[in-house]
Amino acid sequence: MYYSNIDRCIENCLPKILITKPIKLVAGGCENQSCKWYQNFGADRRIRRDLKKPSRERQNSIDNFILNPIDFQFNHTYTVMLQAQNSGQVEEFAKYTFVTDSPPTRGLCVVSPERGTAIETEFQIVCSGWMDEEMPLWFEFYSEGEEPSQETILAYGTSVFTSALHLPPGDERRNNTLQLFVKVFDATGAFQKVSLFAQVIIIKLNVDNDE
Repeated sequence: MYYSNIDRCIENCLPKILITKPIKLVAGGCENQSCKWYQNFGADRRIRRDLKKPSRERQNSIDNFILNPIDFQFNHTYTVMLQAQNSGQVEEFAKYTFVTDSPPTRGLCVVSPERGTAIETEFQIVCSGWMDEEMPLWFEFYSEGEEPSQETILAYGTSVFTSALHLPPGDERRNNTLQLFVKVFDATGAFQKVSLFAQVIIIKLNVDNDE
C-alpha cells in the first residue's frame, strides 16, 4: 500500500493567506499511484472540483498544485485535498486547510481642501479609523494621470496623513477633477483601496504682446 501526503506549502504560506497571490503546494507519494487534486469551497458548500487538468486559473501536475485564489472571499476557510488511488481503489485523502486574510476595514480617507489651484494650494490627505488584526498598517498615497496605469506616488509610510501636497492640475475634460487614491495595507500585505477626488485648476495668464 502506498500513501500520499501534502509535503509542504512553498508559496503564500502565512497563517492567513493573501488572496492576491497564488498558493503552491508540493505532494509526496504520487510516483507509483494515481493522484488527483480537489478543492473544497468551505464547509457550508462542500463542493469538490477535480483540479488535475490545467486551466486558466489552475496549473497543476501530479506533484505540484498551484491555486490562484482570485475568487476566494476574505476571512474564509478553504481546504485542498489530494486523493491517491491504487488499482482503482481510493487509498487516502491528504488535506491542507487555510484561512484567507482580510484587508483593513472601517476606515476612511479625505482630501482637504477639495478644491484648489495647481502648484499654489497646499492639499493634505488624512486617513482615520482603519482597523486590522495584522498590525502595523502601511499607507500609500497616489495621484492618477490621464490613464489609470499612470500612477504617481505622493507619500508612503505608517503615518495616517501626508505632509502638504502640491498637486498637478486635474482633467479639464472632467471639470478639472484629479483622481487620488490611498492603499491601506496590513502587515501581511492585504490592502484596501480608497478613491478620492479633488478639483485642481490651473491659472492661465494672459500675456499681451505690444506691437
